[in-house]
Amino acid sequence: MWQRDAVLGGTPSIGPVRSFGGGGGIGADIPRLSKAYGILNYTMYAVNPRNFFTLRNEWWRDAQGMRTGFTTNYSSHTIGWTHQFSDSIAIRPEVGYYHSYDDKAFDLGRASHLWMGGLDVILRF
Repeated sequence: MWQRDAVLGGTPSIGPVRSFGGGGGIGADIPRLSKAYGILNYTMYAVNPRNFFTLRNEWWRDAQGMRTGFTTNYSSHTIGWTHQFSDSIAIRPEVGYYHSYDDKAFDLGRASHLWMGGLDVILRF
């Protein structure tokens, strides 16, 4: 992925900076071409026709900080489960570990890793 004349992180919200990461406006200009690239792998195991587990491993590099505001390498490792209640309704909980290698990129620059849990409800129509 690349972008010409990007900005260093930031947020579209121009209000005051908040402890949870909002506000402050866009970051400083990055002249010329900015690059981010990575590798992603999904491995899925079917338990039965309505249940399966997913393992996701990812590595990516934000070479100039245009995507995240931090110039560093990242990796993530996630496990999730999908259950289909019917052909039109499914849930998908997951838990993942995220790590930044060269800089503290999480918790407003105070941590180099984080654990995250998530849940999707999928409605097909």
